Amino acid sequence: MNRLLKEEILNELNPHKVSTSFAFYVLGKLPTEKIENYLMDYKHHFLEIIRKKMEEEIPIDTNDEYMNDFNKNKVASSIQQLSDRSMMDLESWVNQLKISKDDWKEVFDEIEQL
Repeated sequence: MNRLLKEEILNELNPHKVSTSFAFYVLGKLPTEKIENYLMDYKHHFLEIIRKKMEEEIPIDTNDEYMNDFNKNKVASSIQQLSDRSMMDLESWVNQLKISKDDWKEVFDEIEQL
C-alpha cells in the first residue's frame, strides 16, 4: 500500500470512534455473566469514590452529633439514588450490547465508510 494512501487513511480515522468500537467489540466477546460481575465491581468502586467526595463537601465529623447523623443519612440517600439510576442505565446499556457477529460487521462497515 502506498505510504501516502496509508497516511490519508490514518488521518481520516476518528480515534474516539475507533476506541469506542473496540470497547464494544471486547464487550461483545465477553459472556454476559462476566459483564454483570464487572458492573457490580465497578458499582462498588464508583460508589466509594462518590462517598469520599460527598463526605469532603458534607461534614460528618462535626461536634454536633445530630448534624453528623443527618449528614451521614443525606450522603447515604444521595449515593443510593445515584447508584440506582446509574446501575439501571448501565444494565440497560449492557442488555443492548447483546448483538450478533453480523451486527458487529455492520458497525465496522460503517466505520470503514467514514
